[in-house]
Amino acid sequence: MIYYQSTDWLIEICSMYKFHRETYYLTMTYFDRYVTLSPKNKILKKDLQLLGLTSLLLATKIEEMKSLPIEDIIYLSDNAYTINQILETEKSIIRVLDWNCYLTTPNMWLLRFIHNIKPKINKEEYILCTRLIDLATMDLEYLKYPNCVIAASSLELILSLDVLKEASLNELSLSSRLCFKWLAKYWREMKRFDNLPELEKNISNFPVHTCCPNFQ
Repeated sequence: MIYYQSTDWLIEICSMYKFHRETYYLTMTYFDRYVTLSPKNKILKKDLQLLGLTSLLLATKIEEMKSLPIEDIIYLSDNAYTINQILETEKSIIRVLDWNCYLTTPNMWLLRFIHNIKPKINKEEYILCTRLIDLATMDLEYLKYPNCVIAASSLELILSLDVLKEASLNELSLSSRLCFKWLAKYWREMKRFDNLPELEKNISNFPVHTCCPNFQ
């Protein structure tokens, strides 16, 4: 539940600021890597807000023309954190990443596959793929699968294409079968409902002040 709250909240912030889709995915990649690679007793629930916002700050420095101001982070957190806390957390994330801030996200893999597959997909099909990945990344189980497999599985579900085979990724066949089965349940839900979170929503659809969720 806490992870879902974190991702849903970050999607809202990215939508409010009209950030690129890749900014959200890079944010979650930093967030997930940090949580996965850090000692289990090091991260407290109350620090997840700070970690999520600082991951977003770092991602905007990579993907956006203008990074998210630290003052905005303080505002979004309802003044829960200081500038020094944010900067120290940013340093900690970079250390855990070993300064490798340019990571390949599911969205980047999706774009690579789309560039190579034939026939070319249309805009509507691409949007379906991205929405499916958006939804899947709100589930912690997505961390079990390589990003390339998640992207390929989304294309296979929506286009019925053997993307992994075309991309010479057959060594991931077991992982891809498991991922395909897991992702299929979200695809079925997508076809039933049309109220899934999107990153392209207009800023007017969100409150002027998007407050942080309560993780206490």
